[in-house]
Amino acid sequence: MGLSINNVGEETSVDLAKHFKSFLYKEGHGIIDLYDHEKSIKMLREELSKIFGIGQKIKETIIEYFQNEDNLMEIKEILKHVKVLDYKDISVSQKLSNLRFVITGTFDDYSREDIEIMVRENGGSIQSAVNSKTSYLIVGDDAGSKLDKARKLNIKIISIQDFIKLI
Repeated sequence: MGLSINNVGEETSVDLAKHFKSFLYKEGHGIIDLYDHEKSIKMLREELSKIFGIGQKIKETIIEYFQNEDNLMEIKEILKHVKVLDYKDISVSQKLSNLRFVITGTFDDYSREDIEIMVRENGGSIQSAVNSKTSYLIVGDDAGSKLDKARKLNIKIISIQDFIKLI
């Protein structure tokens, strides 16, 4: 996410990290091999299609980013000053695997961040907006336009209590 690749936000970054495990290619895993650019692009094309939540638009944006020589030079320069750690999965279960959640409203006993952590810990993904790919809308008090949109799209709407039962 720190590379500022268009259309790649927090959730997509987590999806990429879960799939590739490492940023730099090593031991059969990683997003990019800085020394074999052709191999990296070929691998990216194949692997990005396998990741749940990565559509064609995001896939092409990522590939374009890593095809740009200026971006690769910038990454090499950054890597002189920082160490990139491999991804550590925080999932305690996969009960919510392949499910996408949007959170709206306020909650008495939980912050949004608490709920997001619970979703991720159980293998689910967080979306910022409701769309046809949303699995559930978790609704608290004072829900707004997200609730209206979920109703229009026939998205499953659940309370925080119902969500807790899922996990």
